[in-house]
Amino acid sequence: MTNPSRPSERAASRDPYQPYRSTLLTPAQTKELSELRPGIVVRDIALAWLTILAAWTLAAAYTTWWTVALAMVVVSFGGAHLYDTLRARRGLAVRAAPG
Repeated sequence: MTNPSRPSERAASRDPYQPYRSTLLTPAQTKELSELRPGIVVRDIALAWLTILAAWTLAAAYTTWWTVALAMVVVSFGGAHLYDTLRARRGLAVRAAPG
């Protein structure tokens, strides 16, 4: 067994998944997935807020235990989705969000 001189070669020689990682995506697919799309961020933020507002409206209009419970679940998951969207695309979301 040869001893590769560079650390990256040593890491690659110990990584049994390296052949699979190199064939998952073509360079064109990787480039396409890496493109910045501020419209998607704005759309995700708007949909999260619309869903939260709809849940609040439903709970205010029909105040029963199940509408309030549904609103709590929707608001908690909607807020988590909004947070994940902003955190995952923080730099892009900050540039795309108004204000």
